[in-house]
Amino acid sequence: MTESGGVHNENSGKVSGISFQARDVHGNVTLQHRAAGADELLAGYLADAVRELSRKEEDHWRIGDPAPLSVRWHSAEQDLFDYWENIQASPQRADPVSLSGEFTTIRETFKATGSQRLLVLGRAGAGKTVLAHRLVLDLIEHRDHRAPVPVLFSLSDWNPITTGLRDWMANRLVRDHPFLAKHDVTGKRSAELLVDRDWVLPVLDGFDELPEQHRRAAISEISRVRWPLMVTSRPAEYAQAAREVKAVGRAAAIELEDLTLEQTEQYLRRSSNPSRATEWECIFEYLRTEPATIASRNLAPVVTTPLMVMLARTTYNDVNENSPGNCLIPHASLPVMIWNSICWVAMWTPSTPTTTPYHPDPQS
Repeated sequence: MTESGGVHNENSGKVSGISFQARDVHGNVTLQHRAAGADELLAGYLADAVRELSRKEEDHWRIGDPAPLSVRWHSAEQDLFDYWENIQASPQRADPVSLSGEFTTIRETFKATGSQRLLVLGRAGAGKTVLAHRLVLDLIEHRDHRAPVPVLFSLSDWNPITTGLRDWMANRLVRDHPFLAKHDVTGKRSAELLVDRDWVLPVLDGFDELPEQHRRAAISEISRVRWPLMVTSRPAEYAQAAREVKAVGRAAAIELEDLTLEQTEQYLRRSSNPSRATEWECIFEYLRTEPATIASRNLAPVVTTPLMVMLARTTYNDVNENSPGNCLIPHASLPVMIWNSICWVAMWTPSTPTTTPYHPDPQS
């Protein structure tokens, strides 16, 4: 307010974006608008790009149509954890917390640990990568503009013996998001600055895809950084490395559970038309009442695996010419994609007397 009674706006510094004038401001007030820092702006651009990629991935798998599969998890074995006092960063908070949850609550499970460092363990096709994308989207949706950006990295091409985690992440960011390749006056790329200044929350997918001889070094490298993070892996590969050295520092661990027949039936029925839903009802009734037949022993392990369930939906619910009844025929009439998927899952699933895969004569 000026002496003459008029309104006076004063700004110091450089303005970007929109400034607002509040009404009825009395007294000697000077409004100053501080431009957002370059790092904060870059992180915002990165968050937008990452959100788009993860949304495309969920759209590809039609995760929300009509509703996500009921993937659930429980706490993993205790020797795959760090000590709770390290996870919670306080001897006074050393009591374990419940980590049980389901697909839509992954952010809550992640946040339940003081360190926000989480191992997600699950067998092939259990939904680890899809869950990783869901965490990315949930964290971005609730992200404060000063918070780090969750970014999913596939670990398959990382050599932790020759390249540290920070450098490797910066290189992957430049490869996937070329706008982060720009150098500043010091010669550092934008990606390096974001990583060095803790603007990136890594979601490290596929620990089991690392060569066995690299896994212990990977645990050491991941433990060395202090950031919140998620790591996904098949259980056996991570357990072997963790028990040889030590679990990832300050990290808790969860293990994904198989779907039940009821959960799968509900999902396949809800994503089909009424006539196709009746066929699924008959198939699952057969699985429950005739569990010892070859067809049931082949099919039951597959329909408890999220990846295979989504493939079954694509093959049978989206193509009218394919009948779900073919799932119960263990020979040539079974579509090649599903039969190959059955064999692939069986190869990575420990054999038991009730889940031994049946391999038909190729000439039959």
